[in-house]
Amino acid sequence: MGDIDDVTYKERILGVYWYLFSVSGVLSIISYIFIGLMIFIYFCHIVSILYAKKFLYAFDPYVFLQLHPKDSLPSVSIIKPLKGSDVNLYSNLESYFKLNYPKFEIIFCIQSASDPAHEIVDRLIRDYPSIKTQKIKGFEPKNFENPKVTNLVPGISAAEYDLVWMADANICVEPNTLLEMTSHIMEGGGLVHQLPLSKSLNHTLAECLEVVYFYTSHARVYLMSSFFGFNSTNGMSMLFPKDVLNEITQGLKKYFFSSMEDNRIGKDFVNSKRTLKLSRIPLYQNFGSRTIDAFRQRMVRWTRIRMYFMPWLTFEPCIECFPTGVLCSFALYYLYGVNPFVTFPTHVLLWFISDATLSYVLLNKPLTFDGLLLIYSLAWLIRETLVIPNFIQAICSKKIYWSGHDRTLKCCTDEYVTNT
Repeated sequence: MGDIDDVTYKERILGVYWYLFSVSGVLSIISYIFIGLMIFIYFCHIVSILYAKKFLYAFDPYVFLQLHPKDSLPSVSIIKPLKGSDVNLYSNLESYFKLNYPKFEIIFCIQSASDPAHEIVDRLIRDYPSIKTQKIKGFEPKNFENPKVTNLVPGISAAEYDLVWMADANICVEPNTLLEMTSHIMEGGGLVHQLPLSKSLNHTLAECLEVVYFYTSHARVYLMSSFFGFNSTNGMSMLFPKDVLNEITQGLKKYFFSSMEDNRIGKDFVNSKRTLKLSRIPLYQNFGSRTIDAFRQRMVRWTRIRMYFMPWLTFEPCIECFPTGVLCSFALYYLYGVNPFVTFPTHVLLWFISDATLSYVLLNKPLTFDGLLLIYSLAWLIRETLVIPNFIQAICSKKIYWSGHDRTLKCCTDEYVTNT
């Protein structure tokens, strides 16, 4: 009897092995992985919405100033790297002159003496004479170094105050932004960064594409990374103590040939046991002009850099709406016979509702249902449709065109070599 049971047990084990390595077994395993991936992604949707609702905009400047009088706040040097000009540059820079903060200086770094940004800066200095400013010449790249980093380095050296806030030229901020960001430093934070959003003034399709991306897919990943404590820093806006910055990054000089200096800065801060803090107040990109092709090339460049820096992100498209829907529809049909022509549109509708909900939370104001809803819905559809074409274009080359020169990316690193 014992021998028979033993034979039966062995047959069952062999049967399991046979099934697992058969075509149907492999397809079943893959199908369950797809379903698990979909469940995890929808979990991320829910967490990002709840986290944004609970965390963002939860800052009361009046309460903060009651606890921390203005004369107790640290002084801040704001460094703005500038190159070129557009119709929104004046208003973007002006938002920093209007900050509700007791003591700060603004340092404008401009590499070329003929740069049209000089005229805008001079106007602002005349219009706001009470604000302390410096205008200095940034280093011009001689060996095709990262142009933004070379522009910033002299500004960091010239900064007079203990805290340094590096902020791009094409963003505008709310008046209480610096108060809120400084509060994290005062609580022991090592680096404070902001969730990047985007403004749409004319509601063109190109503007709407960018708004949709930054209010949905990008915001979801950014919020999830912050929620779980991962490095998600972006270089558009970062605040940190100057001495810590110099200690960890050598005044940014170690990033001269980096294509992802913002990620490297965040990583180096984490490795040195400094904490990363997300500001409760987002930043707003406010470009003067935008085109669909410029948006596509920006997405392709970012994707290409991520793929070469972190090759395991090759599966990144699988977390987007349409690829996830296709994979999950196949899995449910294969395992349970669910009609994919029901599964896929249901999935797309749920994804759209989730994205719309996150956008509504990030807007932080009442949503109006007018003609704009149609163009934003169209932009959402186009953005999702472009995911696979953009990805294919990104992986078909290892070159990025940046500041007038081709740069060839190196695998598993953010560094590059220059071709021309």
